[in-house]
Amino acid sequence: MSEKGKIIQLRGMSLFHSNLQEGTIFYNAETVRALKCSWRANIVRAAMGVYMFSPGYLANKNKEKAKIKAVVDAAIANGMYVLVDWHYTSDEIFEEAARQFFKEMSTEYRGVPNVLYEIYNEPVKNSWDVVKRYHEKIIQVIRANDRDAIIICGTPWYDQKILDAYSNPIKNYNNIMYTLHFYASEGGADQLRKVVEIALKRKFPIFVTEHGLTLGTGDGPINEKQTNLWWNLLDKYGISYINWSICNKKENSAALKPGSTPKDVWKDSALTNSGRIVKRMLISKNPVPTGC
Repeated sequence: MSEKGKIIQLRGMSLFHSNLQEGTIFYNAETVRALKCSWRANIVRAAMGVYMFSPGYLANKNKEKAKIKAVVDAAIANGMYVLVDWHYTSDEIFEEAARQFFKEMSTEYRGVPNVLYEIYNEPVKNSWDVVKRYHEKIIQVIRANDRDAIIICGTPWYDQKILDAYSNPIKNYNNIMYTLHFYASEGGADQLRKVVEIALKRKFPIFVTEHGLTLGTGDGPINEKQTNLWWNLLDKYGISYINWSICNKKENSAALKPGSTPKDVWKDSALTNSGRIVKRMLISKNPVPTGC
């Protein structure tokens, strides 16, 4: 729901890990502008690379935070929503680093309705009770600065055990949502959709902060049929969703061909198969943006 009380559905793109070379070059205003005006995305996800694959926030706090801020500022300037994502996949919980990061971001962007927070990208084997305790601590940090910002909380097993969170939701805070991730070529998609629809029928607040047309590795075959089944379900319930990812890595979930630059985000000729499918969907479903 917007600040004016209008129910809205967000569809957009996630940037790649901020700390990896295939993604870091896209953390700028050029990319954000192209996603708005060429792709009709109304949200962009800034994926703070915490540590995976290459030194990230844990080693270079100011350097990585500056990349995230560049995207946030560009999204605000373009009237887009932006999701600040604490991005890693692990059961290790970097609570103190997360507290510092979200304290600084929620202080700087206090009261800015464009800014949403995703406070744990993908828990794996940790139980919901463990993950929930972490979420409550980080929510408290953000709420000390911003009482209304939307905060999206990761769920166990790569954000797929939605019913664990439904059975024991976070209480005493407003504007809390829960993360669902899916990759269309993974097995068990039909069963997962059934589980998700159970939660949606019960009006459980879900946000798909990341999904891909491929395997969960980011590579492998594209499954357009399963992707459309997912999109149809999410549209039926007005659920927001974000695609992985804007990068030029040589893998099938990448939206851009190897060697692409921010200027190429505007060009259909630079798109991969995944990029073409997702951009076509965004243009067909999202409103025409203003100010382009």
